[in-house]
Amino acid sequence: MRNTSSLKNTTIINSRPKHQARALTKVLESLGARVIELPVIGIKHEDKTILDKKISRLKQPDYLIFVSANAVHSLIPYYHPPKDAHVIAIGTGTAQALAQYNITTDTLPHHFSSHGILELPILSNLDNQHVVISCGANSNVLLQNQLEQRGASVQCIESYYRFATTPLSRIAQEKIQNTHIDVIIITSQASLKQLPKQFSLLGEKWIKEKQLLVLTEEQAQQARKVGFIPLPWVAGQADEKSIVDCLLNHINFAR
Repeated sequence: MRNTSSLKNTTIINSRPKHQARALTKVLESLGARVIELPVIGIKHEDKTILDKKISRLKQPDYLIFVSANAVHSLIPYYHPPKDAHVIAIGTGTAQALAQYNITTDTLPHHFSSHGILELPILSNLDNQHVVISCGANSNVLLQNQLEQRGASVQCIESYYRFATTPLSRIAQEKIQNTHIDVIIITSQASLKQLPKQFSLLGEKWIKEKQLLVLTEEQAQQARKVGFIPLPWVAGQADEKSIVDCLLNHINFAR
């Protein structure tokens, strides 16, 4: 990262869920940015009784894949991976979450995404292998479908839900409307879908003229598809360093 004034005079909306936003905000503020925390989705853990029933139906996994830190925190207090299971975390944040429960991540993909997991050589041939994917409700089915095509039997255990947060008040929307926003950080498809609803009184045209920073090319394509005008900046990874480096590169280039 560059000098601590690199993001001075930059205003950024951080749309990460409330319990995940603060770490990124602190890094951005340390670089001089003004950060508005605006979580557009929230996270709710599955009811324990229901989760216990889901866990009881799990077969012994050869591979156990965690697709987010939320998946770890909502499942692991009630389920400890079998010793022989090969644990895969989608990224460093997820691996750090597992470490909090004294669980070692056996493999991290080079690229922190579902596509990165699918590129792992150990998952190229899965005949007679059983895979358990720890994820949230209504998660992307790409990973499951591709692993099944490679011969695996796959179970997904959904241990948390995403929900839309309450839209901003009229006063809050007007305040943001009168603030110069340099970029909005979006870290999931669900957040991208929900973002315009937070500014319902300002109209979609206002929000879709804003610069977005997203994590993946897929999110960037979806943003363009639904009408966002500026070409989204793509961090490439979900970790804070990748997000900050992307911001520094684009904002300093613009200056």
